[in-house]
Amino acid sequence: MTVTKKVTVREISRRSGLTYKQAELAVSALIEVWSEALANGEKIAIDNFFILEVREIYRPQEQAGHLLRNGELVPAPRIHKRLLVRPGLTLRRKLKK
Repeated sequence: MTVTKKVTVREISRRSGLTYKQAELAVSALIEVWSEALANGEKIAIDNFFILEVREIYRPQEQAGHLLRNGELVPAPRIHKRLLVRPGLTLRRKLKK
């Protein structure tokens, strides 16, 4: 089963006693805050659960390659960003079971 935003909102509503609409606002606000933080280069760390951070990956010039745009070759960017997700200690232990 995939845990979607809708499923998450429903479970938060059920477990916390919030209305569906209140839970939906809370989840939307959380996603917005985390998205802005990651876009600004900040790290998100939830103790014993996970760490989210954006890392810049540098490619050497000889590996950068080219992209085809509007029929012409342009150099591919040498720097790109990648989202790194690292599990916390508690989550790692649960995943090993």
